[in-house]
Amino acid sequence: MKRKCKTCGRTVGQYAYGGGNGWRRGFDQRVGKTSKDRWLQATSQFGSEYREDEKKVVWDFPNNPNAHALFCRAMCMETYMEQMNETIDRLPNLINV
Repeated sequence: MKRKCKTCGRTVGQYAYGGGNGWRRGFDQRVGKTSKDRWLQATSQFGSEYREDEKKVVWDFPNNPNAHALFCRAMCMETYMEQMNETIDRLPNLINV
C-alpha cells in the first residue's frame, strides 16, 4: 500500500517529508551565562553538552523507528502544520526551557 500525503493526497515518494531519515535530529542553541544551565537541564534527557568554544548547548533527539513519511513536499508539511496549529499546540513540549 502506497502512503498518501496528509495534505494533498498525492503518493508519498522516495523524497518524502516527515518520517524515517527525513527529520532533523541534531540541535544546538547559542546560550549566555544565565541561560546555559536552564538549556542543559531541559535537554539533559537527550544527552546535551555545552561547547565552550561555540557558546552552544548541543543535543540529539533519538531516531523514531516508527516514524512514517507523511507529506510529499515541504509546502504540504508547512500547510498541514498551519492548519492543525491548535491541535499541535495541545501536544506536550519535547523540552521546557
